[in-house]
Amino acid sequence: MASAFLPNPVMSVGFTAEVSPDDARAYAASFTAPGSTISLDSSIADILRTDGAARACLMASIGEGRAADQAAIAGSLTQPLAILHGEQEQLVSLPFIQQLTIPSLWRGSVQVIPGTGHAPHLEDQAAFEGLLTEFIAELG
Repeated sequence: MASAFLPNPVMSVGFTAEVSPDDARAYAASFTAPGSTISLDSSIADILRTDGAARACLMASIGEGRAADQAAIAGSLTQPLAILHGEQEQLVSLPFIQQLTIPSLWRGSVQVIPGTGHAPHLEDQAAFEGLLTEFIAELG
């Protein structure tokens, strides 16, 4: 099975104990579509505020394969699952998600939000909220 993560040199910054302000800015930029003009200030502040031990522990957990159950969990859900994915995502592989078997996947496919990256809720709030509202309405 292919990797869920796209090759991105700044991704490792999110999993290190120490993060410089420049590294935090580069990591925050990877959350958005290339060339995005939204402010990164809030994301940078969150990255710098996060406990470094928590970031390092998360990386150790991933390295030990303890995050591998996410695909199995999604595949075993009986309730509807909506997956919203930015068209220009730089961190998580859309082809990886699309090849998963998820019987309860809403509308039978990953919902791709054009022009957005890893944070479509920030880059195109209206499109994100529209899809979320439709999902909730269809749940009844």
